[in-house]
Amino acid sequence: MSGFKIIAPMRAALLGGVTAIAITGCATNEDPKTASEPPDHPALDVIGTPFLWAFRLPVCVASAAIGAPVAGAYALSPPDRQATEEQIGADLDANCGPPYVMAY
Repeated sequence: MSGFKIIAPMRAALLGGVTAIAITGCATNEDPKTASEPPDHPALDVIGTPFLWAFRLPVCVASAAIGAPVAGAYALSPPDRQATEEQIGADLDANCGPPYVMAY
């Protein structure tokens, strides 16, 4: 019985994570001209997308794990705070942002 109490919150957290990813995927802003074009290599896109996720996920987690404390430390130093926050945000966007599928 105690094992079920541990697994239930983990399932809720997993469901919340999947929902958050789905919502952010829907919020991406694509160019309407490129969105209507068919992909050049659909088989490569389908096969390559899991590998994209496998390589992107650890990089994103590492970037967030390093970027969050650095952003917190730079928040205490007022002179270049704005530029540093913008650079950390741009780096996180590059490592964790779209594209989420391999359709180039």
